[in-house]
Amino acid sequence: MRYSNSPGFRRFQRVQSTPGVSTCAKPQGASHLRVIYRVVQARVVLAASAAFLCLAATPPNPFTFDQTPYAHAQKLVYVGDGRRLNLYCTGTGSPTVILDLGFGAPLISWGAVQPAIAKLTKVCSYERAGYGFSDPGPLPRTTSAIVDDLHHLLQNAGVSPPYIMVGHSMAGLDVRLYADRYPSEVIGLVLVDPLVEGWDPVVQQMFPASLADDNQVLESLANCERLAEERQLQERSAANRDCLPPPDRRFTASVQDARDVTKQRPGYWADLRSEAASEDGDDITELGAAGAAHGPIPLIMLSAPMDVSDYKSYGATADKMSQLENERQILRQRVVAMSQRGIQCMVANTGHFIQLDRPSVVIHAIEQTIQLAHDSETPSCNSL
Repeated sequence: MRYSNSPGFRRFQRVQSTPGVSTCAKPQGASHLRVIYRVVQARVVLAASAAFLCLAATPPNPFTFDQTPYAHAQKLVYVGDGRRLNLYCTGTGSPTVILDLGFGAPLISWGAVQPAIAKLTKVCSYERAGYGFSDPGPLPRTTSAIVDDLHHLLQNAGVSPPYIMVGHSMAGLDVRLYADRYPSEVIGLVLVDPLVEGWDPVVQQMFPASLADDNQVLESLANCERLAEERQLQERSAANRDCLPPPDRRFTASVQDARDVTKQRPGYWADLRSEAASEDGDDITELGAAGAAHGPIPLIMLSAPMDVSDYKSYGATADKMSQLENERQILRQRVVAMSQRGIQCMVANTGHFIQLDRPSVVIHAIEQTIQLAHDSETPSCNSL
């Protein structure tokens, strides 16, 4: 299933009724798909709309930046078939940094990073098909389809390479495939707690019950799509709480309204469900066929810690958790080794959304990648 390389979907769920208190688990544990959901009081609570808000326990509000750009479309660019995607570019210079969203995350999840990068060079974030102000895309929404859209978006918007591609969570697949397809355009990669191939099979072998949770997530997404088609998401109610959770006080009213409108569209849920369903099959096949060797370009992978609490319901033991972490490191180092100048940096005191929990770490990783793009030195974790 297509999501982050973090643990189960319940990993990012916070207590909706207690503003300012977070119960988000840290990343990289149960299967990718379940990272967006959490079984709470015997029901699956959809966290795709709030997952990106998951921070460390009782964190400060990270939304100290100007939220105005996220309340309306910035630049709607045609990508083919009459569809338009929302593109938000700031700053000037070269190379251009491209920020790609994790599964279900809104554009504002890059809000603590983009202003800082705009002081260094041009930086663009965008909303994939179905997200935010972007039109839904044709199904299936595989990594290949997403990369096609992104390439057309950048070409048609006149955003010229070279690019530093930054992918959070499942977008780690997207930016890696983009770099493989268009190697002359990409001079650096930053992977923010990314999805990596082979994680779900490892988790499912060790904890077979996790597969049922993944299936439950797809069923919940399908239910939200049905409610949107029936126009049952126009106002909040007990019946649609899984799809339309209570407003988040960290949003301005206009940003919250824009988020609500997004979730009222059936195409949003259809695209999410297709992305999730593609993760274990089509996406991995596409990356495998591409070869995904990145040569000498700098690659920095930022990894958040696993959280044992994600596996308690599966009866996880200390030995199993140690084994799981070993497997995680094998898979992640395999991706890092695809670049001759790849490095993995472990980031403490963070959840899966490092760009909100520890934005300075992501900013410094991007800055270092820009600096290294035209020399032969190896990235370092020391400056992060």
